[in-house]
Amino acid sequence: MRPGKTKIKLGNNEYGLLFSINVADAIQDHFDIPIAELGDLLKSDRTVFKALRYILTLLMNEAIEDEGGKDFVEERFVGRKINTGNIAELSNKLLESFSASVPDAEEDDFEKNAVSGQN
Repeated sequence: MRPGKTKIKLGNNEYGLLFSINVADAIQDHFDIPIAELGDLLKSDRTVFKALRYILTLLMNEAIEDEGGKDFVEERFVGRKINTGNIAELSNKLLESFSASVPDAEEDDFEKNAVSGQN
């Protein structure tokens, strides 16, 4: 993974989203799914709000911690900021954060060769 930061606005504040191995592991453990099924959680009317609230909190706190901050957000705060007017945008930003962390094929091949000593 290649952690990349995406920004979202909740209320009057802007927050970074950092999708890292820590976040991927937490999502897989919490929902008992492989990370590849992340999109399915966000498509289901039954799970979208709970999943979005939990995952955004993880991503926001990972970005805060990465920047040396200590003022973490709570899941209930994030839940108060999600509504029918912004749920699609927030879901897209979450998926954008995930996509930014996945290396493209050329980068992945380069990294594999660098680790194995091939060029």
